[in-house]
Formats: sequence, C-alpha cells, structure tokens
Amino acid sequence: NIIKSNSADFQDDEELLSRLLFKWAITYNQRGDFNGLIGLLTAHEDLIIKLNNKELLCLFYAWIGWAYERKLLLKESHQYLKKALELAKGCKDEKITTAVCTYLIWTCADLGLLVDALEYSDRVRDGIHNHELEQQVYQLFWCGVAWVHWFKGESDKCIEAGNILLESGLKNSDNRKLTLGYIAQGWGFNAKGDQKKAINSFEKAAEIAIDPQYYCDAKIMLGFSHIADGNVTAAEAITEEMLIFNKQYGFDFMGEAAKTFDGVISLAKGEFQKGLNVLKKAEQRYINNGAKVRVAWQNQLLGRFYLKFVEGGGSISMNSIIKNSIFFLKTIPLAGRKAKHHLEKAIEISNQIGAGMILGPTMLDLGYLYRLKKNSEMAEKYFQRSIKIFRELNNDIYLKKAEGLLKEIQDRC
Repeated sequence: NIIKSNSADFQDDEELLSRLLFKWAITYNQRGDFNGLIGLLTAHEDLIIKLNNKELLCLFYAWIGWAYERKLLLKESHQYLKKALELAKGCKDEKITTAVCTYLIWTCADLGLLVDALEYSDRVRDGIHNHELEQQVYQLFWCGVAWVHWFKGESDKCIEAGNILLESGLKNSDNRKLTLGYIAQGWGFNAKGDQKKAINSFEKAAEIAIDPQYYCDAKIMLGFSHIADGNVTAAEAITEEMLIFNKQYGFDFMGEAAKTFDGVISLAKGEFQKGLNVLKKAEQRYINNGAKVRVAWQNQLLGRFYLKFVEGGGSISMNSIIKNSIFFLKTIPLAGRKAKHHLEKAIEISNQIGAGMILGPTMLDLGYLYRLKKNSEMAEKYFQRSIKIFRELNNDIYLKKAEGLLKEIQDRC
C-alpha cells in the first residue's frame, strides 16, 4: 500500500524502494546495528547504481560512508564520503553537502586528519543554522566538532559545542541533542583532566539516552573516564556490556575501544601477558584502519604500563609477582627502554597530527620517566614542553601538575 499510494511521486517503484531504504537506514543507525546497516545497503547497491540517479547515489555513498565510519573502517569510509561529496556538488544540494561534510568530520578526526576535519566543519557551519536539516545532522555536526577538539585537547571548545546542543535540546525537548550535549561536555572535562565532572556528564548521557547507539557512545566514554581516574573496577562491567553489544551489532567505533579497555583491565588484574597481547592486537587493528589518534593512544597506554615498572611496580601484589615471575624477569630489565619507546612513539604521532589531548600528558609522562632515570636535564626539557602545551590549551589541572614536577627538579639543582 505504501508503494502504491506514493509511486506517482517517483519515476518508478524501484526509486521509491531506494528512498525507503534510506528511511530504514536511520532506524539501523540509531539502533547501533552497523552490521545490519551495511548488509542492507550493500544488498541494494546494484539497484541504486542501475537507477542512474545522482541524488540517490549520493545518499547511498553518504550512508555507507557513515556506516563504515561506525565500523571503524576509516579508509573505506573516507573513500565513499569523498565520492558522495563530489556528487553532492553536481546536485547543488546544500542539505546533502552539509550531511556529507558532517560525516567527514568524524572520519577525518579518527584518521588523524584534524585540520581537514575542522575545514569540513567550517565549510558547512553556516548551513547548520541557515538551512532546515534533519536533526540527526545538526546534533552529529556539533558533537563531531567536539570530537575533533577533544583530540586536539581544546577542552573549552568541547564544552562550548556541548552547551550549544544542551541549550537547543532543552529548548526543543530533544532527548538526542541532550544526550550528545552531555557527551560533548564530558569530552571537555576529560581533556581538562577533571575526571569527576567527565564521569558525571557521561552518566547523565547514558541515563537519558533512548537510542542504543548514543547509549553506547556515553557508556564507552564513561568507561574511558573511569580508567583515566584510576578506577579500573568501575570500567569492567561497562567493558563487558559493550563487548557483548559490539559482537552482535558490529559497532566497532565503540567496540574497538572496549577491547582496549579489556586489555587495560587484564593488566590491572595482574594478567600481564594477556593484557599486553590484547593491547598490541588492538594497536595493529588501529594501524590497519588508519586510526592514527588511537595508535597514539595505544602507545601512551603501553608506555604508562612499562613506566610503572620503572617506578618500582607501584601497587602490584605479591601474588601477581609470583604468578608472573617469568614475565617480570624478562620485563623489568627492559622496562625503561620500552616505556621510552612507546611514549616517544605516542608523542611523534600526536605531534604530527596535532592531537594535544595525547601530546601534552605523554610529554609529562616522558619527563617523569627521565626524572626516575635521574636525567634531570631531559626531565626538565619535557616538563617545560608539556607546560607550554597546557598553557596553550588553557588546561589548569595538567598545568599545575607539570609545574609542580618542574619545580621539584629545579629545586634539587
């Protein structure tokens, strides 16, 4: 009946079917079912191409590009979205162009193309306000802007984008805007190093989320902030929940992070070899997919793990030492070298792509490593570099910590 009553509005039933396909895509997207979404789209690819309709082909490339981004297949996502953008130019449809550029913000950010991501946001920023858009594009735009600034370590800009969504969400009683607004705000607090406020924001987002996709986005970031706050236990149940969801629906944007958390949790439990294997496999998947920010993050995590051994093991229990005696014998003599290798790699990548969120804290970590190794000159050098970054980012919490460590070094001299 639906096709019969509307077929006059379209060239034929196949064209109507194609348009209904994109309506269904919205449902799959909000469910977080990206295995299902890609299956739906690829099953109808030949039909879309056969219709020889530029608008429909543009929509197809845009949707499958976004689906691949959610699967963390970033190279494929970038390829399809660039095709969509070229077609959108030919169609001269600003609404579609705005949607495609919004999706490209997310893909470029994870690829480490942060300059490109911000260029896409600038390109369509006016269109967000001046054109009537689907609400999904509006909220994804501002949340995507916050995502880029989170990677850059620009916490105030994350909070600003979050506030725009929260204000609009409250004004229009829009749950989705409120959910993504709290997530964007949480990224800002996380980048500042204020994990308590970040946790509060992500908890609010998870509590009010009505869509599985946004619920998972909020929960994975809640786990991230718990780990950053040193509360690995609180992150364990979240990690398990997210791994189960990802296995069923293929939401790898979130699921791959959950796999990393699983490795961190194993390390915290004293399952060192298992944890390292998980983290190294995750790093290789990120390398294969071109997820440069995440590669830097993996190296930061690995560097911090080995740094603990240089410190003397910290809170590692005697039971863990006995259980991992062979691992300790192999690791401890090389811990300083391995910590330095991974921290330097994280610094190199994050500096290259402008990921200040990782660059500043990792420089602080490397300075601390040099302090432990009694190399005051190099420690002072990296503390000063981190201080410069934290000042540029207006990050008072990390700045205070870095200045305190620098003062300790200078007082000894």
